[in-house]
Amino acid sequence: MSVKPKKAQGDSSNLSDACLRLATRVEDTCEIVCASFVYPDPQERRNHLIEFGNKLLFEAFPFFTWLERTRHPGTVDLEKRRLKLIEQEAIACAASELPQCDGGQLRMLPPDHPTTPAMMRFGVLRATTMLVGQSLRAWAGQIESETAFNGRKSKNSTGKGTPGGDNRSKAPLILAGLIEHHKYRDGGCLNREPVAVNKFAKELGVGSGSVSRYLDKKFGGYKKYCHMCRSGEISTWLKGLSGDITPKDLRNNLGDRSNELSSD
Repeated sequence: MSVKPKKAQGDSSNLSDACLRLATRVEDTCEIVCASFVYPDPQERRNHLIEFGNKLLFEAFPFFTWLERTRHPGTVDLEKRRLKLIEQEAIACAASELPQCDGGQLRMLPPDHPTTPAMMRFGVLRATTMLVGQSLRAWAGQIESETAFNGRKSKNSTGKGTPGGDNRSKAPLILAGLIEHHKYRDGGCLNREPVAVNKFAKELGVGSGSVSRYLDKKFGGYKKYCHMCRSGEISTWLKGLSGDITPKDLRNNLGDRSNELSSD
């Protein structure tokens, strides 16, 4: 009986999908907390969430490994702290009293029901999981883009690249190329020199017209792109295009949503 070899855990072909599954699991954290209230004993609910937290961190291992290979050491530490915080807060919420979760199903409370500290904590957890989930989805996009870029670059080095490529993959491929060229990491660019369109397009294996159209659409044209490079604005634009969420963004977004928490 032949056994098919398993793919490596960090296989880039599956890593983007794994990151998306991790994002979904993070976003479902509050539903898991609420479902644990089928157990009347707080300790049973706590044990249920401890098991959930262990699975969450285990599933994040391939993502952490990729970050360690491709990003500044501080980045993987940040992502680990985020997931650990979600785990700890989920356990704390499960061990508290949440009347909106009685019976294991989330329900609406009367408008005049008092908002307890535990309910507010649950609301903050919900906001946090949504923001971290968005961040993980953005990481999945970067993983897919950078994998496509590296694969195309490898093909070009052997003379097997195609000039046009798949239209659906050109935008993420060009973005990944810009990220690589400008050495964009953690909200900053180490290289502010603009790309030379023809040379850049050849390296990616796409037409120069595709690169020009991308720069027109995203930056308002090549001249404006060059100006942004030299003024340092390119960092902000790449941050927006790549969907990066920094700790400061996370705090600001949580602050913006503080008025919504009591209604969760």
